[in-house]
Amino acid sequence: MQILSRSFFWCCLLAGYLLQAQNVPVGTWRTHTSFRSLQSVAVAGTHIYGGTNGGLFFLDQGYGNTTVLSRVDGLGGTNVGRLSYAAEQRTLIIAYADGKVDLWQDNRITPVTALAQANLPESKRISHISVAGSIAWLSGDFGVLVIDLLNKNIRETYRNIGPGGTQVSVRASAATGGMLYLATSQGIRRGRLDGTNLQDFRNWSAVEVPAGASLQALRAVTAQGGKLFAAYEDNGLFVLENDTWRKLPLPVVNSINALTASGEQVILCLPGELQIIAPDGSIRRVTSPAIINPQEAAFDGEGKLWIADAVNGLVSNWEGSFRSYSPAGPPGNRISRVGYANEQVVALPGRFLSDYRPAGDTTGFGLFNATGWQHYVSGLPAARLLPDAKDLMRSAYNPVDRTWYFGSFGGGLLAMQPDGVFVVYNEGNSPLRGSAGGGVKVTGLAADNDGNTWVALYGVALGEPSLHVRRRDGSWQSFSFTNIAARYPLDLVMDGSGNKWLSLAPEFGGGIWVFDDKGNRSRYLTSAIGNGGLPNPNVRSLAIDREGQMWAGTDRGAAVFPVPGDVLRGMPVDAITPIYERRALLRDEAVTAVAVDGGNRKWFGTRSGVFLFNATTDKLVNHFTVANSPLPSDSVAHLAIHSGTGEVFMATASGLVSYRGTATAAEADPAGVKIFPNPVRPGFGGLVGISGLPEDAVVKITDVSGRLVYETRAQGGSAVWNVQDYRGRRAATGIYLIYTSDAAGSQLLVGKMAVIE
Repeated sequence: MQILSRSFFWCCLLAGYLLQAQNVPVGTWRTHTSFRSLQSVAVAGTHIYGGTNGGLFFLDQGYGNTTVLSRVDGLGGTNVGRLSYAAEQRTLIIAYADGKVDLWQDNRITPVTALAQANLPESKRISHISVAGSIAWLSGDFGVLVIDLLNKNIRETYRNIGPGGTQVSVRASAATGGMLYLATSQGIRRGRLDGTNLQDFRNWSAVEVPAGASLQALRAVTAQGGKLFAAYEDNGLFVLENDTWRKLPLPVVNSINALTASGEQVILCLPGELQIIAPDGSIRRVTSPAIINPQEAAFDGEGKLWIADAVNGLVSNWEGSFRSYSPAGPPGNRISRVGYANEQVVALPGRFLSDYRPAGDTTGFGLFNATGWQHYVSGLPAARLLPDAKDLMRSAYNPVDRTWYFGSFGGGLLAMQPDGVFVVYNEGNSPLRGSAGGGVKVTGLAADNDGNTWVALYGVALGEPSLHVRRRDGSWQSFSFTNIAARYPLDLVMDGSGNKWLSLAPEFGGGIWVFDDKGNRSRYLTSAIGNGGLPNPNVRSLAIDREGQMWAGTDRGAAVFPVPGDVLRGMPVDAITPIYERRALLRDEAVTAVAVDGGNRKWFGTRSGVFLFNATTDKLVNHFTVANSPLPSDSVAHLAIHSGTGEVFMATASGLVSYRGTATAAEADPAGVKIFPNPVRPGFGGLVGISGLPEDAVVKITDVSGRLVYETRAQGGSAVWNVQDYRGRRAATGIYLIYTSDAAGSQLLVGKMAVIE
């Protein structure tokens, strides 16, 4: 068994998102899960659980607060597909998309992994869970998994139980009258629960299809009060009593999300509404602006409804009218881009499809700061509204006009002004032009030191400009290029001289387009020797480091241009490929993201996790993966670093997490030094973080008598202490003084801290 509260060996759960970033311990992970699109709900007494593809949370009705749970806490996965609570066994059943199952009882987790490890041709995703006594039936394309909740193991599996032993997909199950009923791809099948061997297909029989219903339209079954209910799309809801079907007077719909029994009632979840069937057969319709696309629903002990909504998260009438009770979080769990500016982290879920068509994402964007997450989206209740702009996938903050700019892949440029008012720039009010396929596709944004905002457009017509700048006075200037590849930029980064580096779409040759607008110079860098020398022309990421070097992540590792300005001087120039352990750096990895922390260390996102190298990339500091960290996926889309705290935000295909590293940007004024935790309390086994230091400062820690206890050097503007002296002994209870050196070499007292043992 695993204890729910256990942490990985170097990380622990934070008590929510509202902690200030500087109070996040060094070496600690945080999960940033969106619970706006909930898939399943379970009522366990006064705890209401909600599951989504990014994790799990529960609401405690006694205190009214929510707690987010994830792999940091020992859960077996992040993509929660189905939940169910077995009241008699006090066990929460958590089923994940990959077939893993966790049984949570009395704050202990028992993993059930046989299905996930099985070699099956079908999907292992569990579509439905039903419970009777100590037995749980988990349905899916593979058949039925039977779990004994007393012994916490798999009792048996029902496969190939269709006519003649054929394989059938099972959508739901229900037990009533001594029979187990299954909604399958071949209609309803039933078998006896009297000890009959249900692993033998011959012990299953077909149930007659109701008159007026189609076998192929069957979506779900449930049981209540000795009756079997069956939902058929385009046909309606039917109830089976004494082997006779009766159709209920409900509207016929072409989409049924769920059919569940809760308390003494049956709940039918339909797009935009619920239909509740009472024991006496009466039916009531439940609607609300907060109920948009209910996926599952259940009653609590007081008769209040709790709904897993695909748009508004956990919705309930617990305190009166229906509203969302989901924890604050990013706009979605599939984040394609993260960025940091103005003490805020921005999360963008927008993307384009593999053929560069818009994906149609409507979930807007999220901003994260010391007060938590703020969600900006079109038309949703309890969210900050913004204009109708889809696929927001690029961002830049201009500190001069104090405006956030967002690039839409098809909707133009969106500006959020300091007063919160949004302005959209497109073909109607700017020189921005649509692509050959339609729509203004912004794929690159950057603000320069003069307060100008640069905008790169994808797929413009021949002769049209693919690069524009909006001057701080509101005027525009546009730049067109004769090179075909330069019409297809995917990102925009500026070097220390203000030159624009645009990574280009691989389908049109890839490489990098470098442009100097002041000197009207440009150059196309490729993998050709003397003209870029990139390890691969498919450039997935660009980043400038603290020494002014330009790093490029490619499909064959990373490379660096030590003097970016040289590429525009007409001389032969090649990127340098660093060597690590006698091989080209990450040569077998597609480097999808590059970020540089305050210590000039290099963070590389790949499809095999996140790699952290030292400043010279000759030493691997960490390699974070799903197996050894809370990363929800090894496929990393983007990275961003909070320069003040050193917290690294990692966007993956399955969710957003962050890790507080040991390096931050240096502070010009050492009086701003922050120490956390302070005091160090008994039982603390982590690292004390000291941030706000001068660049690469020498840090000395002494006791009050002046005796040196520890000495180290800052990584950028941060240093860490493991609360031990040079001999590896735990520091004794007392007050400790922290010194650093100024430019003249004088020792300056910059902080005090207490250690309590």
